[in-house]
Amino acid sequence: MNAAVSAARSLAPPDRAALASFWTGQQALLAGLLAPLVPQAATVVLLDYPVHGNTGDHLIWLGTERWLESIDAQVAGRWHIDNFTCPRLPDDTILLCQGGGNFGDIYRFQRFRERVVAAYPRQRIVMLPQTIHYRDPARLLQSSAALAGHGDLHLFVRDHRSLEIARESFAGAQPQLAPDMAAFLFPIADVLACDLPAAPRRDVLHFMRRDRERTAPTGSDLPRGMDWDDIDPQHQLFVLGAIATGYLFGKMIPAGYASRYWLGFCRGRGIRAAQLVADHRQVVTNRMHCHILASLLGVPSVVLDNSYGKCSAYFSAWHADLPFARLATA
Repeated sequence: MNAAVSAARSLAPPDRAALASFWTGQQALLAGLLAPLVPQAATVVLLDYPVHGNTGDHLIWLGTERWLESIDAQVAGRWHIDNFTCPRLPDDTILLCQGGGNFGDIYRFQRFRERVVAAYPRQRIVMLPQTIHYRDPARLLQSSAALAGHGDLHLFVRDHRSLEIARESFAGAQPQLAPDMAAFLFPIADVLACDLPAAPRRDVLHFMRRDRERTAPTGSDLPRGMDWDDIDPQHQLFVLGAIATGYLFGKMIPAGYASRYWLGFCRGRGIRAAQLVADHRQVVTNRMHCHILASLLGVPSVVLDNSYGKCSAYFSAWHADLPFARLATA
């Protein structure tokens, strides 16, 4: 039997009080870090919400919305990467850039952030917790130069390695270490107003990436596993159609309608993901947010790494002391 599966089966669910204490502590830490930059009842716009099929990013957005609700933020607009036209905004509007794992040169989102920084030199810009990864040192230098001149830019990162990169290349953004925004989803059944299984009916959930951050299985007998697309196979054509619509007609669809519609869709995906994980006794995954979701639910998990060390870096920074979670080292 694969070592990761054996490790998962050896882990016991946490005490509910201890689980609540851990997550309320994470929420208090994150809220305290954000409060000086985004005060109570601040006027904000949210940029780069995820119009794609990665439910991990959906969970980040749902957690962000929960935080905005908790501080009575006045949300003046929500835009995704393909429908934001850099409208004129009052100087006291705070621009929030979605957190996640795409600060770097694997995906196209960093170019968007650089465009936002150039377009709004007088507004405060807060980049919510990110993981930083650049394959090309020249591209890192370009990003550093693009963000260097803004006087009120603030970057939160999710792990110590990203913090080192940020302090070296993005020092002007006053980088700070913070947990992922999905922390605000605890208790998830209440936050998402959903029903979860009263007790798990299935054994180990193998949840493995199949995208560009995938890694080879750590053992020949580790199953291929599920990924986010498999949670809702009947909705995959809808997802692909929605993404294509965002790309092709993003600037033609009213921004308010688009964000409300997509937020509802993401909430549904988050609920189905939570129901899937809660129906298993343990999880083995190299999806960071499958592990975070399992930890929110108190489901024991063994974490494998993604292609560039994001999962292990986050686990080491925030979850290493969780008795019901373990990082696979081989």
